[in-house]
Amino acid sequence: MLSVKGSKTKREWNIPIVPQLEKEIISYKEHAQQIRVIENTDQMFNITKYNNRYAGNTMSEEQVSGFFKRLSKHMSTPVTPHRFRHTLATKMASGYNPDIKSIQYLFGHTNISTTLGYIEPDI
Repeated sequence: MLSVKGSKTKREWNIPIVPQLEKEIISYKEHAQQIRVIENTDQMFNITKYNNRYAGNTMSEEQVSGFFKRLSKHMSTPVTPHRFRHTLATKMASGYNPDIKSIQYLFGHTNISTTLGYIEPDI
């Protein structure tokens, strides 16, 4: 479930997870709880729980932004979470007869033209 908090469209919606990935996520969460890294209500992929260089109990936007800045510097090219969205949309639409409406739903776009703007043509 993607929540209203942080949503530009002020909506929440369900994102399906393939069964194989669901099993991996459940396994990861159970292991992290067993070794007492996270509690049931904690963020699952919270860097502050795994590396004491990071302050706080929850991962902040600044920590995520800092990661992408360091990654961009390391790769000598800009890398952003938004770039990953564009790449994912393009990959999802790259097959024969792609389901653009499903991509629109997964990305939470209210307008199909927004979704089409995410998809880059394969020239």
